[in-house]
Amino acid sequence: MPRGPKILIDEKIVQSEAALAKAKSRYDAEAAVLKELLQKRQAMRDLELMEAIAKSKRSFEEILDYIKRDPDAD
Repeated sequence: MPRGPKILIDEKIVQSEAALAKAKSRYDAEAAVLKELLQKRQAMRDLELMEAIAKSKRSFEEILDYIKRDPDAD
């Protein structure tokens, strides 16, 4: 018995929904990996900054003033 256009469209819809769900799962997994990597990079940067501050001959107030200063004000 020949299949009508409605059956073919319904099958394609089911296939498309399955492909979309699979792609969303891959996207979610990659997004989680990216989030973790970004957090690790930020932690490394924070540590590097803290070490630089600790080794600096400048005072805490001087460093804080420099960070808060508007670069366009010069």
